[in-house]
Amino acid sequence: MIFDAAGEVVLNQVGQLSYERIDDKMRQVFDLLPRSESVELRRRPINEVNSELVAD
Repeated sequence: MIFDAAGEVVLNQVGQLSYERIDDKMRQVFDLLPRSESVELRRRPINEVNSELVAD
């Protein structure tokens, strides 16, 4: 799941997703340039990404 700054769900999918799908949503959330207008990044294989934000 990817949430925006207001806590709204921007992406909610289970299973394997393409890098482009995740990247598009992250660029939307962080107000970044589209891939077509930014420097091409080198792909690296990853197994799984999990993150959790918690209050102190």
